[in-house]
This record gives sequence, C-alpha cells and structure tokens, in this order.
Amino acid sequence: MPATPAVYLRLMTEDGCLLDSLLHEPVEASEDTGYVLIHGTGSNAFAPGILETVAFELSRTARVLRLNTRGHDGVCSIPLKDGRSKPGGATHEMISECPLDITAAVESLLSRGCRNVALIGHSMGGVKAIYSQAHVPHPQVRSLVCLSPPRFCHQHWMQHPQADAFRATFAEAQAAVESHDPERLLRCRQPVPFLATARGFLEKYGPANRYDIVHLLPQVLVPVRIVIGSETLKSSPAFDTLPADVDQLQGSKASVTLTILPGVSMSYSGTADEVCRLIREP
Repeated sequence: MPATPAVYLRLMTEDGCLLDSLLHEPVEASEDTGYVLIHGTGSNAFAPGILETVAFELSRTARVLRLNTRGHDGVCSIPLKDGRSKPGGATHEMISECPLDITAAVESLLSRGCRNVALIGHSMGGVKAIYSQAHVPHPQVRSLVCLSPPRFCHQHWMQHPQADAFRATFAEAQAAVESHDPERLLRCRQPVPFLATARGFLEKYGPANRYDIVHLLPQVLVPVRIVIGSETLKSSPAFDTLPADVDQLQGSKASVTLTILPGVSMSYSGTADEVCRLIREP
C-alpha cells in the first residue's frame, strides 16, 4: 500500500521555537505506533538518505514525522512565535535543548491519533533521542532505535591515536573561552566537519561528558536498539568502542540491544528494509 505524499508541518516547542518538519500520513494507518525521525549534525528533515527511505517505508502503515530540530543544517535562523528569531544550526545548537524539540514532535503525533511513539535517530539524532528520554522521558515513547549514535567521551578522544584534529580544536576552543571570546567560530574536523562556537564545542565535547550515550543509557526506561555498520566501527573514535561499551551495560538497568550490519557504513545504503525490520521488531 503506497503512502500519501509528505506534507509540510510547523511545530511549536514549549519555549516558542517554530520548527519546519515533514509529516508522512499513510492511506490507512494499521499501526498504533507513530515514528519520529531525528536527523544528524548538519542535516535536516528534508534531506535525502536513510531517514527519507525509512520514512517512506514506515509510512505505508504508520504516521511518520521527520523532525527538523533547532540544530538543523550548519547555520540557520530559528523563527520564534513572537516574530523574532535566534541563531540555530549545528554551529549554535545546545544539545541540552533537544528534549523540547522531540517532545513537540511526539505530542504532534499523539494529537493525530497515535497511541505511542518510537524515536528513530541517525548519528547525532540518536544521541538526541537517548538524551531526551534520559532527562525528559515522555510516557508515550515506547522505544528508541539509534542508527550509528556517536560516543562523546572526552577522555577517549583525548587519548586516541587518530584524534589529533579533535585535540587541536579542543585546545583552540579552550583558548578562545579563556580569552573571553566564547562565540569565536572554529572550523572543526573531528568528529565531523562543521563550524562550531568555542563555547558550544566545549559544552558538547568537554570532560563533563554530558552527551556520552554510555552514561545516559542506564537512565532510559524504554528499550533501546543501537544499529551500526561494521565499516562505521572502523571509521572513527566516536564508534570503535561501542560493542564493548554496550556489552558492559548488560545486567545494568539499561535495556540495550546492539545490532552490527556487516559491510555497512554511515550512509546505510541498501539497508532500508533491514533497518525497518529492526525498528518494528519488539
């Protein structure tokens, strides 16, 4: 059964941000669960890729909302309900604000008849899904599926032999903040290439490890499935310890399953059917 075309949707968060998103409505919804799809760093709700393909597949039988977070694209302007705007995009976002965006998306699906919601995040979107449900859990969120969520473990990055570029950016960010220039723009190369403010880089990747999923997962009360390709595990210090990390969580309060897809990279090319099967799997 083909899904109807996606329609533009504007969400308003509790703090007054207006987020342009996409809603995929099925011809006939046979699933009680709706799906919120959360993009990664530098991407957006309208970008091609694995989340677009998954959205079309899932929306054959369920409502799917592709959320534009306030961190969409590199640099953007986020309109506010009072007519003003604020800087957004990966350059200016604070990950700690992501529960506001995700809650708005969940509530939108619930208002359209979904009885519960699953969060599907790619890369940074997976980190946001985990962070949001660790800190501001929504009672109708029933599960998380995170595609290649990176670890933000400061100590691992600082010690890793392949992280020279990260260490250089971190030192530059520290120097900028110490010289009272926290909004200085830095050209980052690791974990991903993007522009960041010095303050934002330290907040995201600093020694407090606020966004390290290994520390966050025991606080999540619903099942979490982490999916990652074997090629991705080899690609970066952000991923290489995930199998061992998840294994160590077994027996803790966390309900986490790790699935490794052989030969698959961050793009998940040709894996949409398998990813959708894992998303729907109990």
